Amino acid sequence: IRDLMYTGFDERIIAERAGPWQSAAARIHGLLATGNVRLTAGTSVGKTVIAFHVAELVGRTLFFVPKRVISPSHRELFGMVWGNMLGVRTITGASGLAERVWNDACDQVIFSTAHVFVEECARGRVDVNRFRLFVLDEGHHATGRHAYVHAEFLARSAGIPLLVITPDGASESFLETIDSQLEVRHLEDLSGHTGDFKNIVT
Repeated sequence: IRDLMYTGFDERIIAERAGPWQSAAARIHGLLATGNVRLTAGTSVGKTVIAFHVAELVGRTLFFVPKRVISPSHRELFGMVWGNMLGVRTITGASGLAERVWNDACDQVIFSTAHVFVEECARGRVDVNRFRLFVLDEGHHATGRHAYVHAEFLARSAGIPLLVITPDGASESFLETIDSQLEVRHLEDLSGHTGDFKNIVT
């Protein structure tokens, strides 16, 4: 499932929707103080951009992508939203050892695959306590033995809150299973809103 933001978000759209996105991020920021949050919305609403704004509010963020091929587009979009204001790094299976720098405070956001992160933790290369937030993009993958499940365990062990992003359209029973697996306590549900972001409660 892909969000149209990869091809359809330009500087004009980002500027026009900044207010509603920031309002949603502020609500999520408040909810994270008392538990993990699931953000659910349809295509082109801007789930990823909302998460970027949450990261700016919370602090150093580890942003997980389900596949490494997605990380370049996320990083490009991040640059469109924040420019050079926040340091960013990408660490995937394609990254060389010298590029796998996890503990540099200058990197406010790190995009990574959960599989690589879990492996690097096992090797003792990651100080998990340096992060303030974990984001699971396409969090509906967090079932069974998926690396997202292990990443959630590491976050919970370190007391780090989790923002879980899921598309709308999944069955309630399936999402309840995900919520239970990831210990989600709160829901920011933007399902049914269109890409123009009209009628979002701010």
